[in-house]
Amino acid sequence: MLPDSKHSRLTLEDVDLLNVSLVAHRANSDLRPLTTLSLKGEVSHTLQQIYNATLASHVSQLWSIPTDCPQREKRGWMGDAGISSSSLQTFYDAMSFHANFLRLIADNQHKGCTDQPHTTIYGPCTHPGGDPASFFNGSVPDVVPFATGPYGGNPGTTDWQASFVTIARNSLLHYGDLAIPLLRELFDDLVRFMTYLERLVDKETGLLLQGARGDWIPVSPVVYATPTDEVAAFFHTLCVGYMAEISEAIGDQASAAKYKIRYQANVAAYHAKFFNNATSPGSNSPRCCYSAGSQTSNVFALQLGAVPDRFLNLTLATLVASIYNRTAGTPANLNWDQPSPSPSPSPSPSPSPSWGEPSWGPGAHMDVGIFGTTWIFEVLHAHGLDSVGIAILEERSYPSLGYMLDGADGAEANGTTLWEGWTAGTESRNHIMFGGGVNLFIAGAVGGLAGESKPFAATGAVGTGGRRVLVQPAGAGMGRLTSAGGSRGSAVG
Repeated sequence: MLPDSKHSRLTLEDVDLLNVSLVAHRANSDLRPLTTLSLKGEVSHTLQQIYNATLASHVSQLWSIPTDCPQREKRGWMGDAGISSSSLQTFYDAMSFHANFLRLIADNQHKGCTDQPHTTIYGPCTHPGGDPASFFNGSVPDVVPFATGPYGGNPGTTDWQASFVTIARNSLLHYGDLAIPLLRELFDDLVRFMTYLERLVDKETGLLLQGARGDWIPVSPVVYATPTDEVAAFFHTLCVGYMAEISEAIGDQASAAKYKIRYQANVAAYHAKFFNNATSPGSNSPRCCYSAGSQTSNVFALQLGAVPDRFLNLTLATLVASIYNRTAGTPANLNWDQPSPSPSPSPSPSPSPSWGEPSWGPGAHMDVGIFGTTWIFEVLHAHGLDSVGIAILEERSYPSLGYMLDGADGAEANGTTLWEGWTAGTESRNHIMFGGGVNLFIAGAVGGLAGESKPFAATGAVGTGGRRVLVQPAGAGMGRLTSAGGSRGSAVG
């Protein structure tokens, strides 16, 4: 296998090539496909290409565990697995696949981080304030199954560890009653994990503010950064809400009530901590509305339902303005549902010697890392901004998913998988980590094949486990398609 490629190189000597036949076989865990989609019309080519590439990157990572890439590390990185889990469960019957992975996570949790081999670069976990076995009890690694560094740490970063709860909750979302026995089996382990996170919570704010990697691989150079404390707080709050849903589903009403109360407290604290009050038009240091005003920061607050009604339109308007112009300040015009048809292009970022970024193109662009990419489309869809989501996906200039597939900066044209970064300088051209929310939007908002579930903005948003499907394509997609076809299955039929 050539480095960072999906091609193999075969050297033959003294072989009559006229009589040689080579056959390539795709190898991966055999998950039953559930959803298909075919689009025709004005927006169909790019969206269909991204849709197909996302599925190809999904399938490439199925090796009895969800891996990060098929050609290099090939390990069960939790961050990638968590943010792609809902998408995988939508398009493939992954119940047994994810049940196996969740049990492996629990196995690593039971083993603990003190039971690790000593190497020249890694060893058992330590804690300067006391017994590490007690303090880290309930934690899980960055990579599952975990052997030792350099591939991840044990304990992992808090945003990577959160995938334990995320995958469990998404199993409930997509499989409903079928997931209940598994969730009951794992519930004590999930509670132990949440108890571990509680030991890390900041006592003054009530939020988890430490231990996160951050919005991994953002577009570089970064103009509006998403701070790591905000990422940690987002994932902890998300997990609290998800635990309320899991608790209620398995009939543990006492735990459900406890997590619901904590969720509401976290949401209020989240706004109090990160809202920057940069509400004056033109403000750009920071830009409204959360932390420095990055797209991811505003998406996080909207996704959690942390934005008070009086700031909702301003937060949405700022998000849309930043999509059409990465250096836009706080907007004066709050008609966020009607962005300018000809927005001014963003200034080109300075080239970076490490990444070598191309010039920033005009149009609608994500200015995010893997977490912003996962939730931006869900937020846009929840607030009637499907046209903006489609504009992002139609874009083929840098930075965009379409740019990855065009290979405009030296990679292969007509790419068939998603990358590990925004430029061809990235290490891998087959990663799923930017594909967590893309196909859910394309299939749901554009193709009208969404499962019946609400975007997560409060507890109680769990769907029906695939027993009902809403065929309700967005008007923004219908107006630009001549035809669309597809099918939507589920684990129950």
